[in-house]
Amino acid sequence: MVSKLSFKGETKRKKHGHKKRKIPLLDSERFSVNNELVTLGEIDRNRLKRCNWTTAANYDDIKDGEPVLIAMERKDNLGVINVTDGDKVTISKESSLQVKSVGECINFTNGASIDLANKVQRVEPTLPNQVLIAVDVENLVTNGDKNEHKVKYIALKDGRSSSYLSHDPETHLLTLSKVLTDNEIFKLEHVPSARSNFSICIKANNDYKLIVTDQLVLRVIEDPENLLDDLNNFNIRVQLVNSEPARKIIDLLNGENHNKDEDTEERVSSAVKELIKAGIKVTNQVLRETKRAARENWLNEYIVELKEKTVTDRGV
Repeated sequence: MVSKLSFKGETKRKKHGHKKRKIPLLDSERFSVNNELVTLGEIDRNRLKRCNWTTAANYDDIKDGEPVLIAMERKDNLGVINVTDGDKVTISKESSLQVKSVGECINFTNGASIDLANKVQRVEPTLPNQVLIAVDVENLVTNGDKNEHKVKYIALKDGRSSSYLSHDPETHLLTLSKVLTDNEIFKLEHVPSARSNFSICIKANNDYKLIVTDQLVLRVIEDPENLLDDLNNFNIRVQLVNSEPARKIIDLLNGENHNKDEDTEERVSSAVKELIKAGIKVTNQVLRETKRAARENWLNEYIVELKEKTVTDRGV
């Protein structure tokens, strides 16, 4: 039987009593994986099992209460936003991060080609303080804000202290706050490129943007004329289990495996009936060999050989 795929660290789902549903094989459907259009059968299942983090393909990948990694690359300087033990919001640099090899990564393209040569597309955290928790605050956003072109509003929480990242309007630094106001709400705009996927600004005043300099210095700077857009691009990474494209692929692959298993069971059942009809005793060993032959697609040959051997042994 083909083992069911699951995400690394994912808890097992409870089984329900509803009827099994067949999912058709979708070799004709294509998925954009690492900038290549591939069919379901061409996707590397082992890589799916090994991969922990992936670049968010769209707003839906950023889920309430789930971890996110806010990374950036400036002139080959790689970093992620983190909260220090002293509750300061700074940038963790490459020396404290893990950069996976190209062969270990899976990213899903949505609107722009992802360049895996960029380390920011392959970075993963090594410390808990490098990971933030996304908080859905759409219910706190007025209808006027929601009517603008598609954006997403979130708060970002430090997982250890449960404090929110906050814009201090006096110092224009990011600090921590226990309360949630417009200064703790960030507006994300999906602007995919080879090395980033989102721009980030402060909801309280959209002219104030999250800026990381080429030297990886974090600031909040007023930029109404968009002169600093090159320093306001971030690559938000999420755990693979929270990626919508990954979840769809995993479900389809598990559905394909289920179909194969059902087909194998049906062929084994039919073969057993044929052997019994031919007067052949189906022992445990014969049943095991029949199942193996069905899985390896040489069931017909096995049945013919078994019938011939039985005839010979009987001396007919």
